Amino acid sequence: MIAAIVLAVGVMMFLAGAINDFVEKHPTIKILALSFLLLVGLSLIGEGFRLHIPKGYIYFAMAFSIFVELINMRIRPPACPVELRRRRPLSTVCRHEEARKNMTGVHQNDVHESSSDNV
Repeated sequence: MIAAIVLAVGVMMFLAGAINDFVEKHPTIKILALSFLLLVGLSLIGEGFRLHIPKGYIYFAMAFSIFVELINMRIRPPACPVELRRRRPLSTVCRHEEARKNMTGVHQNDVHESSSDNV
């Protein structure tokens, strides 16, 4: 039993980087994992209240969700990954704002002033 636990921890540590990279590329997997945690948590709460939920239903719901997500990953064109709740240094944010202003050629203040002139 101890050997199985040590082996499982070793495999998890070995694969943690690859799994992290995959999840960072596909942020919808984070939402799917959170929904699985909620599903399992609610089923455990139900079991605590002596409400029997057949495990087949739970496994089928998980398998179907994974199947749909795999189809979505195949159909969707590859895009830049979305950063969820990562804080950037203020200098980076300012640089992106300046680049956006330079691309449009119109500053935010100019837009407000020109719209008030037309009224």
